Amino acid sequence: MLEKDPERRVGVCRSCGPVRLTQKHGSWRCSNAVRKQRGSKGNKRSRHHGLTADERAEMITQAGVCAICSTPVNEKRGRIDHCHTTNELRGVLCNACNVGLGCFKDSVALLRSAIRYLD
Repeated sequence: MLEKDPERRVGVCRSCGPVRLTQKHGSWRCSNAVRKQRGSKGNKRSRHHGLTADERAEMITQAGVCAICSTPVNEKRGRIDHCHTTNELRGVLCNACNVGLGCFKDSVALLRSAIRYLD
């Protein structure tokens, strides 16, 4: 429960104590809500790929490098690549390669067309 004083832009959460009106979204947030939100991103990612956080970390650590450009990846920078049609895991990529594949919609035909353009 949050008691608010909009004029002073502060409130009091019974579990967290004093809170402020956040600048970014103009909403009241206590530290518990922010902490839960931060934690949910990793949990969502793990549930989405069917991996626990430990399995994801182990997969990235074992790979060590991006499967496309061989850039070293770590637990923070590595991305688990998957087929958007079958949801099958394909490997570990760096963020740039993962975004690149996403921009080409995982289409081999579009990638070949881009290669012809570059040549």
